[in-house]
Amino acid sequence: MVSFKGPEGTDLEQGKVGFLVTGPDGSKQKGMAMGMKNAYGADMDFSQKGIYTIKTKAVFGDKKLFDQFNYEVK
Repeated sequence: MVSFKGPEGTDLEQGKVGFLVTGPDGSKQKGMAMGMKNAYGADMDFSQKGIYTIKTKAVFGDKKLFDQFNYEVK
């Protein structure tokens, strides 16, 4: 799950969010997120051990936000 804050620190809730997850073996999963209590989440498969790269794209009105981070399953 990811959450987004506006410049004033308020939660951004009315947007569209998508994920692109690259698994340890190089396989890719795409998913559109659902809004859940001030955050966005999607069902993704993290069953393999290793490092996953998660890219997010969020659209709030005319603003687009991009981010990328890694997550390790041990």
